[in-house]
Amino acid sequence: MDRAHQLSFCKQCKLRDFSKDEGIICSLTEAKATFEDECPDYQVDQAMMERNKEMEREYLESQQASDSLGLNVFGIKNQILAGSIAMIGAIVWFVAGLSTDRIFFYPPILFILGLVTLIQGIIKSQNKAKLKKLDQRDAELLDK
Repeated sequence: MDRAHQLSFCKQCKLRDFSKDEGIICSLTEAKATFEDECPDYQVDQAMMERNKEMEREYLESQQASDSLGLNVFGIKNQILAGSIAMIGAIVWFVAGLSTDRIFFYPPILFILGLVTLIQGIIKSQNKAKLKKLDQRDAELLDK
């Protein structure tokens, strides 16, 4: 068993301790974990589990906010849609500026950001489709 799998248990155990030389250790043995599949002395630290879930939720929300150019505040969580809206907004802003004989500096930047977001969204959706096909293929192989 690798150390990462052991740490997935140890990080959420009440009996964890920390050593500046070895990192997370067991307070019972004062050593790194040696168990193979699961620790016989494992005691769930509910507070730590809740904190980890909260941190993961916050990370996902911040990732979603950056992926959708902040449009998730308005309920737009799809990168493709967010990129398209940014590009359309940039075009409208640029045309409105031209009609008043003003050229704004920000519309081209917004257009490029929208284009990058659109492309990232397309790539993510293609990767999700590929993973879904692989999962289906694996399920079919396991069923045989």
